[in-house]
Amino acid sequence: MAELAAAADREGFIVGGERVRGFADPLAGLAKMGFTVPAGGRPGPVDLFLSATDCRRAAFARRRRHESDLGSVCVASPGDVLLHKLLADRPRDRADLADLLLVVGSLDLPYLEGSAVRLGVTARLEAALREAGRP
Repeated sequence: MAELAAAADREGFIVGGERVRGFADPLAGLAKMGFTVPAGGRPGPVDLFLSATDCRRAAFARRRRHESDLGSVCVASPGDVLLHKLLADRPRDRADLADLLLVVGSLDLPYLEGSAVRLGVTARLEAALREAGRP
């Protein structure tokens, strides 16, 4: 963890405080490290999940490539972000879910529903979709 934080710092990522020493922030059983990316004058947060669960492997396989100020980057699909927000289930995650469901286009509902069953978050998924007026 410390080596990863130091390498990110050397490459120009903003790695603050305890993260330089390799702090992992536990989130619903998933270890993560946070960085800030100084892109185009607008620094943005990046979370790097360090867990090798089936859920994380599926999210990695479904990642999407985007062009940005930093070049080509891969990000989690909206559905996988939604699943991780359902797992974390903190007040800010519920707010993020509501925002995500307002702006995201179509979702892969069979994937989400199957994953929600495996992760034990079916009721949370149904409630979030219902509150957002989504099928």
